[in-house]
Amino acid sequence: MHERFPPHRMDNLAAIIAACRRLGWPEPRLRWQGGNVAGWEITVPGRDIPIVVSSPGGICHNAPDAESLHTFQQADVVEFTRHCVLNRGGTCTEEVLPDGTISLTITIPCTADASQESITPPS
Repeated sequence: MHERFPPHRMDNLAAIIAACRRLGWPEPRLRWQGGNVAGWEITVPGRDIPIVVSSPGGICHNAPDAESLHTFQQADVVEFTRHCVLNRGGTCTEEVLPDGTISLTITIPCTADASQESITPPS
């Protein structure tokens, strides 16, 4: 039996693939429904049920268990953050903490027009 989880956006395919590689898991497979791409299936080694991420929207519909989903979500967030920081010319270093969480240290160079830049928090 698998568990259903509240929505979590995972809509950056590069980050999803990098998360799978980070964890040593197989790369995601396309999930088809009615002849259209419906999302991605992420095989969790040792589990019968994959993590299913819909497309568009990146909502996780199910996973074999909470621990597998949490592990994947953490890897996805780290890889997405690294991708964004590196694309802006910054650096990102990470440290795995004793409890298994990952601490990121991010440095992004300041540009002359940085005062014109605005960041909108997610709603």
